Amino acid sequence: MYPNRREKARFRSCVDQSWFNPRSPALVADGNHARVDGFVSLGVIVSAVVVALGLPRADPIVGLLISLVILKITWDSWQTIHGRRDL
Repeated sequence: MYPNRREKARFRSCVDQSWFNPRSPALVADGNHARVDGFVSLGVIVSAVVVALGLPRADPIVGLLISLVILKITWDSWQTIHGRRDL
């Protein structure tokens, strides 16, 4: 049904605004989780390419960036589920 992970994440993140699901915090958080999966996959590919090009120090930097993105989206999901942030 979904052509790729990005489309699936977009659908999950925006579905709460549609007529068939009245602003489900759990579904928005699930969309955020799918988005994190996409960022992690992209980060792994970028890291592998950069290391293959001869810059091994880029691997921990990309890992740190991925960690920061995961923490940010986790924080947003936490606030969405606990009602401290508008959907």
